[in-house]
Amino acid sequence: MGIEHFYWFIDREVIDPVLEMRWKTFLRKYYWDRDCLNETLSFAVEPEPDASTISDILKKRSLRWTMKHSSPAYWFLNTVVYHVPALERRCLDVSLYRNLYEIAILDAAAVEGFLEGRISERALWAVNNIELSRIVKYDNNTVPSHGPTPRGKRVKRRLDPASASGL
Repeated sequence: MGIEHFYWFIDREVIDPVLEMRWKTFLRKYYWDRDCLNETLSFAVEPEPDASTISDILKKRSLRWTMKHSSPAYWFLNTVVYHVPALERRCLDVSLYRNLYEIAILDAAAVEGFLEGRISERALWAVNNIELSRIVKYDNNTVPSHGPTPRGKRVKRRLDPASASGL
């Protein structure tokens, strides 16, 4: 067991328009089970809202207002991102278990290049794999193919901590 290092790269060009939406508009465009949404808001918004306050938020407020009144705000934002496939594709996450400082700059540059459209997803993960091949052996069962991601499915890209021997 150890500490997991996690980077989440947020593309403001796609996030900001969604955060500006009022909940009514967002829910017309993107499905979110009402019970699940109520639980999410009940957990995230501070102070914890009752049912009438949640109803009021959904009628009158924007997602940005909700995020500003959430704790933790990034948890709320992450939950919204994974309800919208277009956002999920543009807001990448990278998880590393060891030697974060050795490769962080390279990974950050590769992710920035991907978000700006200068490199493909395949090139992004190739950069990640070339640098990490010196550090950690991959478990073949956890490394995804570089084919298209099925719509609505979250593909985990993780290193196997059990194979990180001698670090």
